[in-house]
Amino acid sequence: MPQSDSYRADSEQLKQHREDDNRIEKRKCIVLASEPGVFRNSLQNLLGTFPNVDVLILTSSLTGTATAVKKHSPALVVFDANLIKQEPAPAESLVSIEIDKTHLLLLVNDAEQAAQFQPTHPVMIKGIRPELLSQRIESLLTGA
Repeated sequence: MPQSDSYRADSEQLKQHREDDNRIEKRKCIVLASEPGVFRNSLQNLLGTFPNVDVLILTSSLTGTATAVKKHSPALVVFDANLIKQEPAPAESLVSIEIDKTHLLLLVNDAEQAAQFQPTHPVMIKGIRPELLSQRIESLLTGA
């Protein structure tokens, strides 16, 4: 029995909806934790170029970041380590933003600051070439 044109159209629409749903499920949320300013604006622009990033949440404190992580379960937190430089034990203070399936990338000023967090957390020194930062973020988002 031949299919009617309307049945084929409905079938194609259903297939398209399933494909759209699959694309939506693959979209990712990122939390960007940094003081407002040029540095954060630049990172915001960079993160906005990733095609599967659906939501970009901006925070400027450890507490705000912890709240955003608990509420949204992001795929990635890009965290400016300067937000916790006043903490007596900076690495331990990050516990509040660490949850399963959320990657954390710390942006630090120099090797001395990086040493406070390595090897427990991935660290990149500010001023790195944007394409290298992009590659690192992509690898964290894809789990590669």
